[in-house]
Order: sequence, then C-alpha cells, then structure tokens
Amino acid sequence: MNFRAPTHAFASTAVLISAAIWGLCWVPLRYIESVGVAEAWTVVLINLPAAAIISIAFFAQFRIHRPHLTSSPRHWYIDGFYRRLFYNGVSLF
Repeated sequence: MNFRAPTHAFASTAVLISAAIWGLCWVPLRYIESVGVAEAWTVVLINLPAAAIISIAFFAQFRIHRPHLTSSPRHWYIDGFYRRLFYNGVSLF
C-alpha cells in the first residue's frame, strides 16, 4: 500500500469542516443557556431529539428481530457476566 502524507489543503479543509460543525452545535447550546436553562438540562434538551429517533429505530428493529432474541436468553446473562468481568478488569489497569 502506498500512503501519502496529507496536504496542507486537506488539513485546512478538515479544520474548517470541524469548526463549522462545532459552530452549528454551539449556537443552540448558547441560546438555550441564555434563556436561563442550567447547563446540564441544556445537554439533555439537545440530545433528546436524537434519543427519540434512536428509540423509534430500536423498537422498529426490535419487533422485526424479536423471534430471534427469545431463542436463548441464558446466553445473554452469561455473555453479559463475562463482558462485565472483562470491562472491570480493563478499568482496574
């Protein structure tokens, strides 16, 4: 594989796009905060529409896949237990 170093134009474009995205996210946060809503509630209000859309998509997919999910609930508990042990071990080190 041949990897080339990014050009200055690419870096400038990346910075411009990320600054524009940050600016578009920052404007509603500042407006809601200027109305008098606390900072924590501002974050909740900003993320609420996305959470609603994700919930609708999740429940739509859940209905489609529900017959497959009930086949082995015991596997969920075993898998969840081992994942929890793994993440606890990772977080200790």
